Amino acid sequence: MLQEQGLLSIHDPIDHFLPNYPNGNKITIHHILTHTSGIPNFTQLPDYTEFKGIQSRPENTVNRFKNLQLEFEPGEQFKYSNSGYVLLAHLIEYISQETFGDFLQNTFLDP
Repeated sequence: MLQEQGLLSIHDPIDHFLPNYPNGNKITIHHILTHTSGIPNFTQLPDYTEFKGIQSRPENTVNRFKNLQLEFEPGEQFKYSNSGYVLLAHLIEYISQETFGDFLQNTFLDP
């Protein structure tokens, strides 16, 4: 929907929207969507059980993994990562200037 509105392209690097995201110049939205970003899966982090039941904004969860080393160079491998979904929610919030829940409600559910 955001691409159709001309607000992003799936080929955009994420540093276009999040300038301080480590390796954001190498990771595109397409990499995130296809699990080829190399971003570690936050549900596999050693402290995941400590925070898994705590409600958190996407930005706060992104802060848990954004400074971790990439597992591989973006586009070179495939590895499923829940982190990508949280990062995409954070990008949607940044671009839409709405919470992810409000964006879903206003863009898809209400219409």
